[in-house]
Amino acid sequence: MFTLRKGILLVLSVFALGACAGKDVSQSTNSDTPQAEAKALPADFPVPVYAGAKILSVDHSTDQYTGGPIILVAYNAINDVKVVRVWYEAELPKLGWTIRPNVIEQDNGHITMVADKGDKAVTIGLYPKFEPNGDSRYSLIVEPKK
Repeated sequence: MFTLRKGILLVLSVFALGACAGKDVSQSTNSDTPQAEAKALPADFPVPVYAGAKILSVDHSTDQYTGGPIILVAYNAINDVKVVRVWYEAELPKLGWTIRPNVIEQDNGHITMVADKGDKAVTIGLYPKFEPNGDSRYSLIVEPKK
């Protein structure tokens, strides 16, 4: 049965996986670029990356509605998504972020949470055992708050 919660999750998942589609991409790093470049976060990146994570990509684009910057960071780590969720729930408020109450958990273990700070929003996607080696995949999308 299709519920509102599953519909919202579907929309958020599609956004998380295709955040840069249809946008003007000014810089993109991926597995085809030198490793040092692929791991470089902007100096002013406002969201902490989970300790021990391996950054896979950092993509920059422009929001088609506001003209503001969008930064998508993908990384993986060996920790369970619930451990990483609890870590973000503890760390984000320390940095002034307000976590929205509508955290979405799918039956397959995928968790999506959104937090706001000033004129920015971050969508955090937690994908359990996503990688062939069993690591989980995480995404951070920082964009203008709408």
